[in-house]
Amino acid sequence: MTDARDRQPAGWYYAQGDPPGTQRYWDGSMWQGDAQPVPGGGCRDPSGHGGAVPAPPVRRIAARVIDIAVWVMIATAVAIPTGVALAFSEQDDLIVTLGSLLIAVLLIVYELVMVTTRGGTIGKRLLGLSVVTPSGGVVDTPTAVRRVAPLLIYLLIARVPVLGPILLFLLPLIGLVMVFVGRARQTPWDKLAGTVVAND
Repeated sequence: MTDARDRQPAGWYYAQGDPPGTQRYWDGSMWQGDAQPVPGGGCRDPSGHGGAVPAPPVRRIAARVIDIAVWVMIATAVAIPTGVALAFSEQDDLIVTLGSLLIAVLLIVYELVMVTTRGGTIGKRLLGLSVVTPSGGVVDTPTAVRRVAPLLIYLLIARVPVLGPILLFLLPLIGLVMVFVGRARQTPWDKLAGTVVAND
């Protein structure tokens, strides 16, 4: 009988028995060379199949709940001065638009800065999760930008009459379902960026 490892494509993987955080080259039939540190660090599958270990759905959901609380605090910090400005100005539409735009920018900056400098948002880091590449490597800035792009679209959709509320409900629902299916448990934004939310 052919072992599952014999069907593994050639590439760099974690080899069972090697030190954590290392990988070695599998030529399709046998290991070659010595164990090497995983470039950029990251999380790797100790089972020997290689790649990042996807985070459990419940922990991902809990992390997002924490991040939503952070989002609310950011939005509130902008809404208070916006409300004061509305009380002293007749340019209501302009002020509301600028306030909404500022909130969107701050939320995107929050996601980008946290993922590129800390490996994940506050919610993810508190629960021991990281945003990594499928091989377990560190996410670079272009990748983080691709991952956060749907958030910008999401925030813009919110202002579309009728269609906005429908899509605002459907998009998170689709992401929630995808967290529970597939080996990598990737949401649409993970697939777009080629990232995985993994255990530290």
